[in-house]
Amino acid sequence: MPTLRKLDYFYLRYSPRATMDDYVTLGVVMLEPSPGGFAGVRFSRNYRRVLCSHPDADLDYFRSLEQEIRQRLAVVDNRGQFVNQLYDLLGNSLQLSPHKELLTEDPQAAMELLAQTAIDPPQPSAKSSPSGQRRILQKMQYAFEQAGVWELLRKSVPAAQYTSPGDPFKIDFAYRPNGVVKMLQAMSLQSSIEPAIKCAFSYPLLVEGIAGKEHAETQMTAILEDDLERTDPHIAFALSHLEKVGVDLAIAAELPGIANQIRQEISELST
Repeated sequence: MPTLRKLDYFYLRYSPRATMDDYVTLGVVMLEPSPGGFAGVRFSRNYRRVLCSHPDADLDYFRSLEQEIRQRLAVVDNRGQFVNQLYDLLGNSLQLSPHKELLTEDPQAAMELLAQTAIDPPQPSAKSSPSGQRRILQKMQYAFEQAGVWELLRKSVPAAQYTSPGDPFKIDFAYRPNGVVKMLQAMSLQSSIEPAIKCAFSYPLLVEGIAGKEHAETQMTAILEDDLERTDPHIAFALSHLEKVGVDLAIAAELPGIANQIRQEISELST
């Protein structure tokens, strides 16, 4: 496993109507607590979502604010003090989200993935389908039933039991042969790379949690569409990040072989 770094991040939200509980996320700030650690900011590249809700938004102000934050991050020593200064720097129409934590090998790539999900999500392609993940899950169930292992797999396992309360991530299928917790995750990326982002952030925490609670190693395989456009820069970026954190990649066409391997591994446990 690669060396993982712990970082804090929070979003900047545009909410010009103080009396209404609505906002548009337009930026993310990421900080590494250790001295001299990573410090970065990423605002929207096109402000498409902001302009859809607020056509009269002052984009020049957002651009100058991003530059101001970047300059301050370059010289900041005390991260806690910087956050307090940021509250003073923001106008009434901008808010900070509660801070969150993540583990990653590449902070810059992680910040970009956060931005692509919450700030500048890619436009769905014309052929994308909202039921892509469901179709993959159906193929997985069929393959596992044919191999006779469907009833032997744990299903929809909450990650929170290994990570922390409130973690919404769920493991589609899991089993444990020979001291290794093996997981399989249906992952449709044709309409959004968000499933890959959630998985990439949750997996290192799962590895750590499973090692601590079950004293076991961890292996995860993401099952992707057969015809996934891997040359798409967003998809290529998401898949690269999955591989960096140690998630294996497979396509639905490989499921019969994967199911037979599971059957063999489980049968060896009973011999």
